[in-house]
Amino acid sequence: MNYFIESYFHDVADSLKTIDAGLVSELTEEIMNVWLREGTIYIMGNGGSAATASHFACDLSKLTISSGRRRMKAVSLCDNVPILTAWANDTHYEQVFVEQLVPFLEQKDLVIAISASGNSKNVMKALQYTGTVGAKTASMCGFQGGEASRITDYPIITYSDSMQVIEDSHSLLCHGISLDVCQLLKNAQRERLTIF
Repeated sequence: MNYFIESYFHDVADSLKTIDAGLVSELTEEIMNVWLREGTIYIMGNGGSAATASHFACDLSKLTISSGRRRMKAVSLCDNVPILTAWANDTHYEQVFVEQLVPFLEQKDLVIAISASGNSKNVMKALQYTGTVGAKTASMCGFQGGEASRITDYPIITYSDSMQVIEDSHSLLCHGISLDVCQLLKNAQRERLTIF
């Protein structure tokens, strides 16, 4: 194998070891709680994190489907290009996520921010608004966590200085959480812990 690729794989593996597994478990449990209280999970990010947000929403809403069980509601705030560009053009790019939350967000919901820096202004505005509604928040950040990690209920940080390593670790994290949620839903259905 090419030495650079092998070294990069090691960097990603090392970054995953810095993630607080306890916080990941708590976030997974909260996602389950949102499903139990029939809430919605809203996910957002910019650039590569926007792609991860869309992928995560897809996995949470489709991967978890099972016959006879109520579906999980997960929405990426990055996917409606007309509304994104309308708010960016008519007001400011900082408003593109928060304005999408205003008509829909409820206390029973969860807002997840994916931001390598943790300092994106549009992400911060949406998280701050979420706090006024009383809904829970989570963040997946890198570097030292940034502002987002200081104001969210579930601040998951990948301690790395490489944007690509951070983004890859977030992608793996989202896959792991989605698969864990899928298994928890199966267990709940099997044990009949709730009404389906």
